[in-house]
Amino acid sequence: MSHGVLQDLVANAVIDAGFCNRLLNGERRVILREFDLTEDERRVVLGIEAVSLKEFAIQLDEWLVVQEGSLALPG
Repeated sequence: MSHGVLQDLVANAVIDAGFCNRLLNGERRVILREFDLTEDERRVVLGIEAVSLKEFAIQLDEWLVVQEGSLALPG
């Protein structure tokens, strides 16, 4: 998992209004080319439906919590 890359994605959206607008309004696939995400991360980020950065971040965080829980389970 590249959680740091996901944090970079959200951080870019926080500090750059244009980037945030592109992330939320139809250019997400293009933006993601700049980030080294796993296929699962890319799928999840592309599947998020949000009208605000807060909604986007909440959904991403929920997925990350599930992923971290799955990693903690004995195999």
